[in-house]
Amino acid sequence: MSPTIGDVIETRLDFITREIHSTSFDETCRVVAKPVYGTSPGAHADGVLRWPIGLSGDGWSATWWSDQPVSGRIETTGYLCATSGARWPDSPVPIRGTVRRAHVVAPEDGGDDLAMTGVLVDLDLDDVSPPEMDFRAGSVGETGADIWVMDTSDPVLLHIDTNRVPPAVTEYLLPMTIESPGDANRFVHADGDGCWISSRHDIFRCDRSDDGAIAVERRCIEGGAVVVDRGTVFVLGRTGAAAHLDRRYGIVRVEPATHPVRELDDDGRLIPVEDPATLARVRSVQLAQRARRPAPGQWWSQAGNRLVLASPDMTSVSVDLSVRERGQVEWVQTDPFDDPRILEVVPMLSADSIREATETT
Repeated sequence: MSPTIGDVIETRLDFITREIHSTSFDETCRVVAKPVYGTSPGAHADGVLRWPIGLSGDGWSATWWSDQPVSGRIETTGYLCATSGARWPDSPVPIRGTVRRAHVVAPEDGGDDLAMTGVLVDLDLDDVSPPEMDFRAGSVGETGADIWVMDTSDPVLLHIDTNRVPPAVTEYLLPMTIESPGDANRFVHADGDGCWISSRHDIFRCDRSDDGAIAVERRCIEGGAVVVDRGTVFVLGRTGAAAHLDRRYGIVRVEPATHPVRELDDDGRLIPVEDPATLARVRSVQLAQRARRPAPGQWWSQAGNRLVLASPDMTSVSVDLSVRERGQVEWVQTDPFDDPRILEVVPMLSADSIREATETT
């Protein structure tokens, strides 16, 4: 569907340059170029290598495949083209603008017929309404009347009390990293005392007190697919080999995990599980969770600032996420040099100097 005048569009952009056929809407731009570090180049049809570069212009950012490594302020000629999705977690952010003009562009005589048919849109990047959503649900966990919702990108966690009418929403700003939007970044596992938050990088614990405050602690600096059973966290690895698209090496083979199931202990260590009964139980819990809550959109959905949750009895609860209170967060941090495993590899003198430098910054 073609955009109409006044529509607000949000999209990612590619910057296209052509050495042979220029277009009537090419522009010469002064931009700041930043390489997408650690990403292998791609080979063009003519065999020329091209490296992905992030470009920042006047109110816009885009990905550009350059035939040579560049960085810093440069001048280049081409045009912007809408693209879907992010190729890498650090891809340029989407732009947002109001449509001022839109018209169909037909192939030019002698031009490149493969790329020049489409809709040319003029966007006003300054006069644009604010986004409808300031929170984008990425994962939802529930236990009884308590529902926990994690943002898809920002370190923002919501608690929804469905015993209240209307449901009461509390927002918690967590001491976590900001992740790339659109990825399956974090997953919420709710229980009676709060929730676990897992990702492929780490595992956090959030304990909620009677006054509504939460204590947040990172329990492990490893992550993966997580199952919580009977209050215990299990990290599940691959049981077979698989092909993986790696930004540095392309398509690579990934071997199965040495220990397919590991248990998180009280000291933050992942202990291999060898007991056959436990292994079978954890795998069955994983399958049951997938069957009960198959995927986002099948039991919860978000439209604007409204989250709709469906229950197994086919009833639903609609929650207005724009009306929420800010909750108190306690960041539980342990001194790494209180960990004997750290002191095994760091001399005590070095530990004291590192601790002192950390406390003064």
